[in-house]
Amino acid sequence: MVPNSNVGKPFKIPLFETYFDDEDIESVVGVLRSGWISTGPKTEELERAFAEYYGVHYALFVSSGTASLHLAYLAAGINKNSTVVLPSFTYISTLTPLMWIGCRFRFADIQSIEKPVVAPDTINEALKDDAEYVIYLPYAGFLDGIDHIKKFCDDKGVKLLEDASHCHGSCWNGIRAGNLGIAAGMSLYANKNITTGEGGVLLTNDELIYSRAKLLRSQCITSTSFERYQGLEMDYDIVEIGYTYRATEIQAALGLSQLKKLGWTTERRRELVGLYRRLLEDVEEIVIPFEDYRFSGNYIFSIFSKVDRDALRGYLFEKGIQTSIHYKPLHLFKAVGREVGPLRLPVTEKAYKMQITLPLFPTMREEWVEYIVGAIKDGVVKIKHSGK
Repeated sequence: MVPNSNVGKPFKIPLFETYFDDEDIESVVGVLRSGWISTGPKTEELERAFAEYYGVHYALFVSSGTASLHLAYLAAGINKNSTVVLPSFTYISTLTPLMWIGCRFRFADIQSIEKPVVAPDTINEALKDDAEYVIYLPYAGFLDGIDHIKKFCDDKGVKLLEDASHCHGSCWNGIRAGNLGIAAGMSLYANKNITTGEGGVLLTNDELIYSRAKLLRSQCITSTSFERYQGLEMDYDIVEIGYTYRATEIQAALGLSQLKKLGWTTERRRELVGLYRRLLEDVEEIVIPFEDYRFSGNYIFSIFSKVDRDALRGYLFEKGIQTSIHYKPLHLFKAVGREVGPLRLPVTEKAYKMQITLPLFPTMREEWVEYIVGAIKDGVVKIKHSGK
């Protein structure tokens, strides 16, 4: 059955819908009633909760996922003289802080359509003799193989950083994001498994990285507004030039409430992904990456189409199904291409031409998945008969 709840909206089935319950709403209202809405005790509470959930010593709540990565890179020691290796098959926020810093960077290809993440051999091709850092993105929340990446980096004497923006709810060999690299940045954007509207979190077990990132978060001021409000500090200094990457108490309260629901929302995502995979397993024209989805937070449900990708997306659009692409490779953007020059990453580029992201969110109904898969099967037949 096609949902009726989206009458008047562009799609019968959207790519994603946010879910807020009464607890979320009341948590935000409570902060508004408190009279203190900028960074304060709710922020500290959220940071303790994230550190406990991810099993790290330190968490720092900031204004965006991009900000969390920027602070992680800076606090880890990346500067204009550094060389960094990262995937091109990622969102632009993995890269933009490096461009702000002004360091050198090189892209590594992904290993395959079935496993669209970088691997030791693809990293090694880009590493050369001067790279000091590797940034790893667990695509769609799949941490598979990150332990091999860590060992490779340790053996090479290279520092590993995690872009963990896909990793809410993910686990690999009993370890969550933030415990394999020296630091991780993650997003709390509106379409993530946990959202604060805008926001991000830096995770680390390194006290020096945490301390430096915390100082940089708020203009490198030696005391916070809340400390001065409480009368704990009478004066402050600015010890270097920093950033305004603070988040609000409103966001922190929402994040705390959302974190409490991560268990059931993650389980629901896994149920829906399991249904997708079972219904699509006999469709030879569709490749589903990775094998064991039970340890992923399943931020997105990604498929790769052996028939014309754009034609299939167009057919799904006609059926009222919203889709997306994750991702257009970074080296194909004009702003990035000007920096790196002509570059071929054959597996990344092949993946981009095939990739489709299908709707996935905890409040989806099973019959919506069945409708989507039915439309995919019909679309594949139609496109093959058309010769595309």
